[in-house]
Amino acid sequence: MRAFMEPEHLPRFSLPLLLFAITLAGCMPGTPLPRSAEGSPLTGSWSLVQIQSMDDVTYEPSDSEAFTLKFDPGGRVSARIDCNRGQGEWKSESPNELRIESMATTRAMCAPDSLHDRFLSDLAHVRSYLFRDGHLYLSTMADGSILEFRPSVQSPSFDCAAATGDVQATICRDIELARLDHKLDAVYHHALATSSPSESSTLKAMQRGWIKGRDDCWKADDVRRCVRDEYETRITDLQISSAIVSVPRPFVFACTDDEQLDAYFYNDTARPALVLRNDSSRWLLFLARSASGARYLGQNVQFWNKGKDAVFSRYGENDLHCHVIKRPGTGDVQ
Repeated sequence: MRAFMEPEHLPRFSLPLLLFAITLAGCMPGTPLPRSAEGSPLTGSWSLVQIQSMDDVTYEPSDSEAFTLKFDPGGRVSARIDCNRGQGEWKSESPNELRIESMATTRAMCAPDSLHDRFLSDLAHVRSYLFRDGHLYLSTMADGSILEFRPSVQSPSFDCAAATGDVQATICRDIELARLDHKLDAVYHHALATSSPSESSTLKAMQRGWIKGRDDCWKADDVRRCVRDEYETRITDLQISSAIVSVPRPFVFACTDDEQLDAYFYNDTARPALVLRNDSSRWLLFLARSASGARYLGQNVQFWNKGKDAVFSRYGENDLHCHVIKRPGTGDVQ
């Protein structure tokens, strides 16, 4: 897989300083950019990261791909504005100057807490732009806001022109799977960068094995679901093993046969997961559908938690019946 790192979320800049930087950039000498210029840095698709207002209040969309702009070389701009779509024109007749005009939109009613109205209003007042570390910043005139965008993910990290097999072709056609591919590539290369030479060798071998397993999803009844599950579980595994996410404090379970288990419940990973440890072993399990309680499945293991009680099953061994004896931050459970 080709090395690719998703842009990290940039630190918040002082809004007055960023406004000054955009204004200064617009005052620098240079060749005016015609609205239809081929190769303009604006052309392409952009996804909203946040809106920062003059009073230093920050608004972040729950889904950045629900608020997007696409600048075409011919001067047309298309927008996704949450539950609506828009079409208009863009002009940049001098360096770093930008106006978005004649925006016509559909008129569906979005959720009450949507950024729809704020985003649409700000677009009408955009007057200038600036690039910093790969992100695009649009500055408004009347409202004094900064709209921060990142490049939209449209294709996976590998070259779709060289894609082989049904699974890779499916990923190239599916934006959600393409985003998961980018996320995995970023997490994988982070893991490589923080591992020793011997660990890196093992990690590369495991990744090659994982790619082969992913591509075997062509055999599944639901190919897309299989591929998505493969990505989410692999990303979660790397997030935990490379300490990309913080380690939660464990629950302690006492089980039959005098066995004790430390249970680490991860909820901030790509898929909710559970790491179980005893004196000699470690297991990684993933949250699965369950009619009651919380059921986690791993390789030849299952952990079914219902309140203070749980059942731990291992292939070829008797089930262990367990109960919580210690919760994080609360001490022993009576």
